[in-house]
Amino acid sequence: MKMIGINFSRYFVAFFWFSFCLILSFHSNASSNSKSVKEGVSITETIPKNTSLLNNWNSIGGKAKLSLNSVGNNVELKATNVYEINANNFVQLVAEPQTGYLFSYWSLDGQKVSENSVYEFLMLEKDILVSAHFIQITLPTVQITSPIEKSVYGGLDIIEVNIEATSGLGEIEKVQLFLNENLISTFYEFPYKYNLKEYSEGEYAIKAIATDNTGQFSISEVIKFSIEKANVAPTVSISSPAQNASFFIGDNISITANAADADGTIAKVEFYYGNTLLGTDTTSPYSFTWANLPMGSFALTAKATDNKGTATVSSVVNINVVEKPNVAPTVAITAPNANSQFIQGDNISITAN
Repeated sequence: MKMIGINFSRYFVAFFWFSFCLILSFHSNASSNSKSVKEGVSITETIPKNTSLLNNWNSIGGKAKLSLNSVGNNVELKATNVYEINANNFVQLVAEPQTGYLFSYWSLDGQKVSENSVYEFLMLEKDILVSAHFIQITLPTVQITSPIEKSVYGGLDIIEVNIEATSGLGEIEKVQLFLNENLISTFYEFPYKYNLKEYSEGEYAIKAIATDNTGQFSISEVIKFSIEKANVAPTVSISSPAQNASFFIGDNISITANAADADGTIAKVEFYYGNTLLGTDTTSPYSFTWANLPMGSFALTAKATDNKGTATVSSVVNINVVEKPNVAPTVAITAPNANSQFIQGDNISITAN
């Protein structure tokens, strides 16, 4: 990767009728001259191993030395390149930081002169030291906040993927989302969200890669989740009592229900009147005895829950509980017998049931 290039553009100083071309080119590899700087802000690789000076025509003024180096955290590196440049030549310096670094500013003999990565000036008639100052950027951070590890979804569920990515001094340039190592989306701005839907049953793994504006990148932890076949809800209906059946206060009735689950088992059946739970049965046949009925009208339902937690509520069966009607008493004389004869003045006993 190119790190720092120094270009001497065509330039003609006033009062002269000729032009010159002076080019300094860097061929950057990892250099044995590199020196680490405290706190890790060195950009030592921008000091090239091989430097060539080509097509140097004589110009006005005498030659002076241009010393060029890179500085991290305001600490100068030992590796310095020195060039002899004719005074009053036009010089163009271009700073191209390597991955993980940002250019900060140029200094000339220790004095800050420019924050532009391209620095242009006329060569002085004295030796000068020009330094390119760089700032190291920490790796970006990236994590998937949803879904969570080992989540289980149904085949019809929409799975929302949320990604958080930040960078220190730099900026997040892009965030890439991978599903089972296949790139499925690239985000260039916040928020970093994506909806997964209509995927078949199976195990899945997602990860995100965040890249900053210097080319550095970080990879999130892999999140694994699974998609299962959509659960079929159970069926349930009340078989007894019948719709609009009537009962008397104090009666005992048996409420029974039919329940089934096409892709699993019935875990329980609950019996309600309104929102009040009367009782629960976990084995077939599913029933509950409601004793000592109170007076009133009641809406009965049964709620069946399957082994995966999906529940279905039956249709309402209405019943009425009323007072028992008044029945006239019965009476019969048991003595004396019909057509019995007595003598005047007798005492007789009359009995009745």
